[in-house]
Amino acid sequence: MKVAIQVILYHSSKHLAPLLESLKAQTFRDFEIYFQENSLDADEAARCRDLITSSGLPATFSISKTNTGFTAHNELFAQSTAPGVFVLNDDTILDPECLGHLVKTMESDETIASVTPLIFRVPRGTMRAPSVTDELEVDTAGHEYRLLSDIRDIGSGRKWGSVKSELARSGEVFGVAGTAALYRRSAVLAVSPDATLYDPTFFMYKEDVDLDLRLRRGGWKTWRASDAIVFHARSISGKPSLTLSRLAQERSRPPRLRRWTYRNTHHLYTYHWSPAIGAKDLFFGFFFEVMRSLGVFVASPAVWFGGVSDLLHALPAAYRRRKKMEAMGLKHIRFIDLV
Repeated sequence: MKVAIQVILYHSSKHLAPLLESLKAQTFRDFEIYFQENSLDADEAARCRDLITSSGLPATFSISKTNTGFTAHNELFAQSTAPGVFVLNDDTILDPECLGHLVKTMESDETIASVTPLIFRVPRGTMRAPSVTDELEVDTAGHEYRLLSDIRDIGSGRKWGSVKSELARSGEVFGVAGTAALYRRSAVLAVSPDATLYDPTFFMYKEDVDLDLRLRRGGWKTWRASDAIVFHARSISGKPSLTLSRLAQERSRPPRLRRWTYRNTHHLYTYHWSPAIGAKDLFFGFFFEVMRSLGVFVASPAVWFGGVSDLLHALPAAYRRRKKMEAMGLKHIRFIDLV
């Protein structure tokens, strides 16, 4: 399986070199790489271009005319026809065998639409892949579905020593995080109303969760390849519960990003909510979302009101997208029992 590797760059020149080195070290070589510079900074673009050119990797480099956020991946998705699409953050480092293990897992079952590696957290400025020890923190081992309003990263923030007995085994998971995810192009196209990888209206946040849900509604599977290892410097962590530390983290993020997160979360309900998800999901999901909204409001009332305004303006288009999904044959299902 040939793979198109997609990386969005945003002020990435200071931390791009470790990723490039890890890509050069991959034992699996049947890939092409697409970089898109998204910071709208000519000097930054020149620095990134120089780093990529000097790496000698088989890469295509482009520059965005406007900042399109994480959905810039849609532009890169359209530049290739490779059957495998590997979405990768610019602040990650791959183990040399990572891509090979991901491809092998996907090729083992034609019903697998996406594969996640084990992703560990590392400090900002890490220049090479560390050893995997019991003290290393898990970033994500895939997405787990609890409720439509509560889809989480498996193992997030846990020490590897406390979860390795469970997560060291490869197996089916609900979905994959966009930090590092291998997708089957044909599966993505089968569940996309507009032939894009991610919903083009999302800009940033929750676009990977929306794709998880669409793939599941289309009857596809997702797998974790636990022998594939990625290291990631994550900008925000913590549980999604209403805690003082979480509220402090929320306030540290730019207000517009928090507005997008709130709007996109509610788009997931517009697209995927139905009585078919089941009484438990409906009942507990309602109270979970009330608490989440309360947390957003407490952290910043202005962000909450702005998010609600964004949501109301975007709701008609979101509803039209829901109808397109249904017309494609994406049935509403009970997600909670899938994995």
